[in-house]
Amino acid sequence: MEKLKLESLPGEIKLDKHKFLLKRGFSIEKIQKIINGELCLSCHKRVPEKGFKTCPKCLEARKGHYNRNRDKYKTNARQCRLKKYGITSEEYQSLYKLQGGVCAICFRPPNGRMLSVDHDHETKKIRGLLCDNCNHGIGVFKEDLTVFYSAIAYLKSHTMEQIGGQKTAQS
Repeated sequence: MEKLKLESLPGEIKLDKHKFLLKRGFSIEKIQKIINGELCLSCHKRVPEKGFKTCPKCLEARKGHYNRNRDKYKTNARQCRLKKYGITSEEYQSLYKLQGGVCAICFRPPNGRMLSVDHDHETKKIRGLLCDNCNHGIGVFKEDLTVFYSAIAYLKSHTMEQIGGQKTAQS
């Protein structure tokens, strides 16, 4: 059998996630059908409706496997997120305890999720742990202090008393 060269492959198959199928002996036609959603990713049989990545039987099996191993998946996902910031689970827990288990900005405890690791995007230095709302707020303002000060000034100048005490928006 002639060995396939990467340059001769269709663009979609050049992705690393599809190269393993070539190594397992799949034809380019079969890989194209998997990519196009005609064949199940797991069992490689025809899916009932084009566009689904897995057949119902394999989907149920995957869900069952995930449910049986949920804690393992969550632990691995958490470790991967922390690794992105260069800290271990122990260092995260230490910072979490140092902050009293609450967000460093709003002082509220996390609601079912772990606090996000806030870091300076230029220096990569970790600043603290934030809840999702505060972390997104900083992101929306692009860490620009001028925008933060402008928002504070806006809120201060638009209190109910200063606009005549009339309620103009639903709260």
